[in-house]
Amino acid sequence: MVITESLANGLKNRFFLEVGDQIISSLNKFSVNYKSSKHSPSGWDRHVEDMKASLDKLLLSSYEGGSKGHPYFAFCGLSIDMNREFNSWQEKCLTSANMIFTYEPKHVELIKSTFNISEHAISRLYQRSCLEISNETDINIFSIMKEMVFVPLWASYWLALNRLVIQDRSLQEQIKPVIPTLSGIFLAELTDSDVPFLEIRTFVDDSHLNEDQLLVKKIMLEAVEGVQSSPMAFWPGIELMGVDYSMLPIRILSYRLKKIHRLLGDVVFHKCKDLTLKREFTFKLLDCLEECSSGVTQESADLYKGNLHIREFHKQYKLARLKRLSAK
Repeated sequence: MVITESLANGLKNRFFLEVGDQIISSLNKFSVNYKSSKHSPSGWDRHVEDMKASLDKLLLSSYEGGSKGHPYFAFCGLSIDMNREFNSWQEKCLTSANMIFTYEPKHVELIKSTFNISEHAISRLYQRSCLEISNETDINIFSIMKEMVFVPLWASYWLALNRLVIQDRSLQEQIKPVIPTLSGIFLAELTDSDVPFLEIRTFVDDSHLNEDQLLVKKIMLEAVEGVQSSPMAFWPGIELMGVDYSMLPIRILSYRLKKIHRLLGDVVFHKCKDLTLKREFTFKLLDCLEECSSGVTQESADLYKGNLHIREFHKQYKLARLKRLSAK
């Protein structure tokens, strides 16, 4: 089935309507139900499972963290923020909706969004990604969600790198973040404001990517192994609430990316036509990756798995070091 531009725009409009209605009503429902629910371990487990089941097709990312006595559940979906219905170039967009539920104390927090996705990017997904089509004409409009599962994590990463270590104003202006998808990449920009925000401008499928972009996509997908299921996707809100620490996966991801800094520089500085200046920006990017990955070793990068809580990771890391030292 050929997805024309006109059909893609129609599917995009349907998607906007469905997402806007469903996520907002679901968020309100779960927030009210949780606040009035029985406060018990079994009640908590049941509530988390109910949320997962109900939000399944709307979820981009979710994470269960904390300790046995103080668990929490975080999820990220898409919504229409009426205070930010349009992006910085006045195009309609969908904005991330992040919510964190904590067991003790019993609390629900809607944390600030970190990214938006333009309607142009959504239309391109329908036109150029792998859609689920049944009976030759019946298109599952939610089948594009699988293309966006890495967005929360990479949006948080680029924002963290920008806020924590990129101090050079010219570098901030020139860097154009990319986010890998199953069928291509998203091209994004960081907003020029006091509160950095990542805006996804368009989607480019694999058939339209050059060799450098294809290789960077492949390496970026490999780099998130063990990090994908981690609190990193909810930075910085999860740290501002004080429920978890997300800098470790951010540092590990920086460690993995610095090995391809030249290739990465060619892709994220693609709009810079001055080769000397692009080379200068690429070395500055390497300095930022070095600073952000300070203290990370190959051993710790190999050991880390996002489903390990931070304390458990440190425990296993120490045991691995002791084992290695005792073997000498």
